[in-house]
Amino acid sequence: MSSTPSPQTCVRVAREAAVLAAAAADEALAAVCRKRRGSTERLEEIAGAAYREQVEAERWARFAEEWAVDPDMPDIAAERAARHAVDHAVRAQTAAGSEATAAAFMVDLERRLTPEERAERESGRRREEAECEAAERAATGLDSDNRHLARMNRFYAEDVVPRLGWTAGHVRVLETAETGRLYGRDGQARQAAEYGVWSGGRRVSRERTQALGDSGFLAAVAEADGVQRLVLTPAGQVALELARLYPAGLYESDKGAYEARYARVAKRHRRMDDKKAAARRLPALRGSMVRLYQRPVTLAEQEARAAREAAEQWEDEGGYCPGVETPAPAVEEGTGQCPCCGLRKATAAGVLAPHKATRTAADDCPGSGLSPGGEPRVEDAPAAAAAGPAATPVRAGPSLPPGMYFLPLPSTLYREWWAIQCGRCQGGVRTTLSGEWADKYEAAQVAREHFEDAHQPLDDALTAEEIAEVKRWPLSDAQRTVLHWAEHAELAEYEDGFWALDCVPDRWDVNKRVARGRVTGLWAAGLLNVHLTSYGRRLVKSPTGRRVARLAWRAERQGIAQAAAKDARLTPLPKRSSGYPLLSEGRCFKGEQRREEGPAPAETAPAPAAAEPAPVKPLTAVAARADQSLLRRLFAPRSVREREPVPAAAPSPTSGPATLW
Repeated sequence: MSSTPSPQTCVRVAREAAVLAAAAADEALAAVCRKRRGSTERLEEIAGAAYREQVEAERWARFAEEWAVDPDMPDIAAERAARHAVDHAVRAQTAAGSEATAAAFMVDLERRLTPEERAERESGRRREEAECEAAERAATGLDSDNRHLARMNRFYAEDVVPRLGWTAGHVRVLETAETGRLYGRDGQARQAAEYGVWSGGRRVSRERTQALGDSGFLAAVAEADGVQRLVLTPAGQVALELARLYPAGLYESDKGAYEARYARVAKRHRRMDDKKAAARRLPALRGSMVRLYQRPVTLAEQEARAAREAAEQWEDEGGYCPGVETPAPAVEEGTGQCPCCGLRKATAAGVLAPHKATRTAADDCPGSGLSPGGEPRVEDAPAAAAAGPAATPVRAGPSLPPGMYFLPLPSTLYREWWAIQCGRCQGGVRTTLSGEWADKYEAAQVAREHFEDAHQPLDDALTAEEIAEVKRWPLSDAQRTVLHWAEHAELAEYEDGFWALDCVPDRWDVNKRVARGRVTGLWAAGLLNVHLTSYGRRLVKSPTGRRVARLAWRAERQGIAQAAAKDARLTPLPKRSSGYPLLSEGRCFKGEQRREEGPAPAETAPAPAAAEPAPVKPLTAVAARADQSLLRRLFAPRSVREREPVPAAAPSPTSGPATLW
């Protein structure tokens, strides 16, 4: 397999190909000039074709030079440009009728690199990436993740800051509150000369301070002598940092900010006074905006936090405490100390015996007790503590059950929020559990409870009674799929049959028709129940269906039972032995009403036996009685509707038989 050539090789090949294309075009033009007799039309066409190929070869050579030094272009871009240049050079030579010597350049582009060259190129690439990362860290003080977070925050600030309707004066008020010296007394806001001295100081705009407080950016903290110290709220801290990131979004004057707010809140249905009052108020920062913002953490802050947490956690775990001498264990003869975890064990012929390591990232530890994740062993913690302060463990955080994951959410300045994802609920697709937690240990406890309730029984071995119950339900793979759709999708019945709605988790709006006999058989066996809704019928798992599906899944996972090749003929329940009342056949469950039911055909009344004509009655009365009879029939119970015939209206000698619609 050929490797990607270096950018320098691509540039060299492209340049030489462009030179050969130019030479071929010059040779074709010289042939036209040497022609003294006869027509030169054919030679001119050849020269024109060679010239066009020369132009293309030079253009691709120029692209190769530009793309080779462009950091935004992929590595393969220069190679493709060089290949195009060689291709056009070959065409130019072929059109000119000369030998295609430019094809030899393809060997340089497709040459196989030796393992040494490949390793040298890879080390050079990594060295360049490390140098670029070091330069970026030295310039910004942030790692790559936090630099990306800072760029996203600037993009977010460009959208939020103009909608705040602030001026530079509002930012100065918040900056004063950030120092902790902004206080209010006797209806006037001031900036104290020193923290704790709540008297005197420079005056601060009362209107701006009041507006920021009403919008939730400032909060008052009661001090002595009726003084209220004004501090930043989480929304105020986020808004201040966004305004610092995008100062161009601030307005030049209070009048301009007021006009912008007025244009945003002015509605036709509002009174003028309401419009002005709404424009004077500063728009608040919603809670979702506060959660979306996450302040980048510098490298110095990360190091300080790691050192502080390591010291606090080591002290909490009963390890080394500064100022307290830890007695070192006596060194016995025939023992050795592990260089990575500090544990002393017996040696055999000068070789340390295998042991359980008590420290993470011990790649060169001769012990055999390292776990794949490198988690410290709790049982060996006293031995590690006795070894001295050099073996300081770092707590990795709360552990989660298998298949459970932490999901970091947008955090604020004061709190970090977490959610829990489960990778076992939807067959490998991570689903987020409901809830958000600021304490990672509380989130881990919720994850363990969910695992114990939903997934821990699946890993337990089946009992003899459970195995016998699984064998009593030899469901096929299609029947198990129907049970799965009844729980995770929406299995519904319409007049055209049974449908599984939105049944594919990774695709949008995929519906599948389900076999009628398969669904009715599961319903008759008691594995499905029917819920009546306003738009039709919805089929869900019954308690028996949930238990059978869970047992079948556990049996398949443990290799006890597999899905049957054909649909099982399930024994119907006595109450459901009469069959499923299908909507397509116009049948209903007991107590279910048809949404649309036409009137029964009217029977022709027999002719009266007497010869004298019946008295003529008004048509309106006949129609009213007919309508009442129809309403009584429609809203009567089903048994009554099936038992009683439809009464026919008396015919009128003038208008004929009455028709009910």
